[in-house]
Parts: sequence; C-alpha cells; structure tokens
Amino acid sequence: MPSFTEASSKASGVPVDEKCVCAFEDLKSRHKFKYVILRVSDDNKKIITEATVETGSWEDYCKNMPADECRYGVYDFNYVLPDGGARNKVVFIAWAPDTANVKKKMVFSSSKDALIKKLNGIQHIVQASDKDELDYEEIKDKISKGGTN
Repeated sequence: MPSFTEASSKASGVPVDEKCVCAFEDLKSRHKFKYVILRVSDDNKKIITEATVETGSWEDYCKNMPADECRYGVYDFNYVLPDGGARNKVVFIAWAPDTANVKKKMVFSSSKDALIKKLNGIQHIVQASDKDELDYEEIKDKISKGGTN
C-alpha cells in the first residue's frame, strides 16, 4: 500500500523538468522564443519541453497541436490597442482534445496547476479541447479587452 506521501505526490501530477522553466524564462524575459510546447513524457514521469520556436504565428502554433494528444503551450501574444499602443501577454494554453487517451488526459490535467505555478509570470490561461477554442480573435479579445491585431 502506498504511503500518504506517495499518494499525495501522485495526486498532484508529475514533476516539471527544469528545462521547461528555462525555456519559459527565455520566452518571457528575453523574448527568445515566440512559443514553447510542453508535454508529459511518454513514461508519464515528468513534463518535458517538446519544442521551442523562435518565430511563428498563432496559426503556426495551432498547427502544432496534435489531434489526439494533450499539450501545454506558452505563447508570446502580441496585439495592438485601438489607440495604437502595442502590447504583449504571456498566454498559457492547455490543449486536451476530446480524442486524447483518457488516462493521459487525467495525468495532463492533474499536472497543469503545478506547471503553472512553476512558470511564474503567466498572464492568461486558455483551456481548449478543439481547434475552434483556439480562435485567434476570441483569445485576443479576452486578453486585450478590445485590442486590434
């Protein structure tokens, strides 16, 4: 029978590889990446960095979301306010398509909060289960409260 400590550590998800935090810091502070894609490792033992992309559009990011697997993403979202002021927000995306394996979705969702806590500086969180929920204009409206582009 597992000890209380073992049971509670499993309940809180899998640990975050330090390389994920480094990639996030490079995106947030140094703007080295446009987006970072993270995932639970194949052995379900940790969250790892799958990709770091230096340039790319929201459309490029969305194309990297698999149809049947969960992913976490962090995107450096740029937009312009109606008065012409340029802004950017660090957006965390939890991608969990309906077609993903149920067990993997459970590990994914139980690990999400711990990951978000490690990635200090996330300004908005988007939860999506199909491509329609990744609509650029809707997300821009939510994070910008009226920004253009």
